[in-house]
Amino acid sequence: MLDSLKEELRNRDDNIEALYTHLEKLDEDIKERDVRDRKEIITFSDDLDTVSNILRATLFLMIYNKIEFFIREFILTIYEGIAEKEVSFFNLKDELQENIAGLLLPQNLSKNKKKNQLHQVFMDDKVTYYPTRQEIVNGNIDKKKLKEILNNYQFNAIKINFKSPITLDTLKDIRNSLAHGEKNFSEQGMSYTTQDFKVFKEDVSTICVNILDELEIYLNDQKFLRAPDV
Repeated sequence: MLDSLKEELRNRDDNIEALYTHLEKLDEDIKERDVRDRKEIITFSDDLDTVSNILRATLFLMIYNKIEFFIREFILTIYEGIAEKEVSFFNLKDELQENIAGLLLPQNLSKNKKKNQLHQVFMDDKVTYYPTRQEIVNGNIDKKKLKEILNNYQFNAIKINFKSPITLDTLKDIRNSLAHGEKNFSEQGMSYTTQDFKVFKEDVSTICVNILDELEIYLNDQKFLRAPDV
């Protein structure tokens, strides 16, 4: 459950670091060659610049891949934690019941019809809801979408801050630009420096760690349970 999420997140971070290490080495090679006689190295140096840009653009996609994976599995881990405790639907917080209803039922149902259908589905206390991965995240993750997801699951205290000029909104635009063929990888990689990417990478890691810490507390303290009726 939570351990599996942490392990897979480490795997994706390792993939990113492996390529990022090559990018750093390549940038050092470019700097060393740029201090030599440009007449001897101009063609080779330009080739290195192109490869460096391509690597940066690829790393942006890898970070986006990590974020979308992480948010999807964050939500699934919550539902796994609920299922593990065999918690009845009607013992969940109202906000979670609303989230499940939103995933499970058509959006155009009236409030009464929705209530009746939920009672039919969860009439047996042992029935728990576990969404599929396809039901959870549709892509296009930006700051607004991430905050919305966190707030829906009562993780309101998480800060989404960036020291880098790159943000989640920027990353979404980069991802869409590459995915839809609006820019090639070399062109897109020119938009930001390797240092910009490094700071952004660290910003994203900090956000993920903060969410994981809160998620562990949430599951251990069973914060998904509604307060008992007085």
